[in-house]
Amino acid sequence: MDDRGARAGHPLMWRATSPLLTTFLLATCASPDCATWNTEAFFKSATPGDTRACVQAGTDVMVRDSAGLTPLHLAAAWSEHPGVVEAVVEAGADIGAMDSYFGTSGMNRAPLDMAARYNGNPQVALLLLGAGARAEVRHLLGAAIFNENPEVALTFVRAGVDVDAANPEGSTALSLAARSNENPEMVVALMRAGADLDARAGRLDEAPLHLAAANNENPEVALALINGGSDVNVENGHGDTPLLRALYANWNPEVALALIEAGAEVNARELATSGTPLHSAASFNHGPEVATALIQAGADVNARNATGATPLHLAANAENADILNVLLKAGADVSVRDYDGRTPLEAAEDAGSSRAATLLRRASVQGG
Repeated sequence: MDDRGARAGHPLMWRATSPLLTTFLLATCASPDCATWNTEAFFKSATPGDTRACVQAGTDVMVRDSAGLTPLHLAAAWSEHPGVVEAVVEAGADIGAMDSYFGTSGMNRAPLDMAARYNGNPQVALLLLGAGARAEVRHLLGAAIFNENPEVALTFVRAGVDVDAANPEGSTALSLAARSNENPEMVVALMRAGADLDARAGRLDEAPLHLAAANNENPEVALALINGGSDVNVENGHGDTPLLRALYANWNPEVALALIEAGAEVNARELATSGTPLHSAASFNHGPEVATALIQAGADVNARNATGATPLHLAANAENADILNVLLKAGADVSVRDYDGRTPLEAAEDAGSSRAATLLRRASVQGG
């Protein structure tokens, strides 16, 4: 049937007064396919007419799946039609029903949580709010992490949730979006709503830019924060800058490159190791592009860390031949010794890095 149960003459539009008739209609999968009721697949494709037809055929609006999700949870998460959600609500669904996916952890979700996290249409969240659901901090935070549409997050701000409200770890919506949401428009929207660019979160006492630099693989998120006013050299509780965090924790080199281009201090020091960004690039094998960009921006190729090691020592130890070549071409000292008295060649030999040792022997001969 082309109009998905909208015509009054379709069997599922009849009020099913007989259990046998209902069973027959569901079993024969008349369109709409009510046999798949209370599944993600049903609500991703169902129209409001489909939903009302299944309700009239006797489907249970309070049935739960193995995770404790009701039809309203699934409609709120996966239907792009607010009318589908409205039809389930009008049929008597409990807007405050909690699922059981997370057991007794206290992290279980109501339908509004599902809309906040997974539904890109803000009208669905608005409909649930209008039906009596209450906007809470967790809804804003969930939208900031999971939802690609910033308008969904802003729906909760407009409903009265403080844009700088935080979870128990101190993470605000901006902190969470910076860390986890790869759509830069989410952080842009939250900043425009007044989010604090210097809100601190986690055991490292990190600003949103630290979190984006360390965790978010889309460099545009970090750039959006910088363009919005974040200090590219802001320090976390351990004294580390976003560039140091990116080189330590983020495996997308484009993030570090974006920070360098934005003016990050390339000779900043880690508090724990006294290492520079170039030490980190050499240790963690971010590729020659990052080392080259650091050097071109003024990084000290012979800087020593707390053990006296230079980036060349660390690249040798990591058998990072590409970065070794970059460092050598930039004038790295092959004869310098760390505080244990080792040269980069000896560091390579101690680590069993045969390729690095070969490159360093050749460089020593050429330099000699």
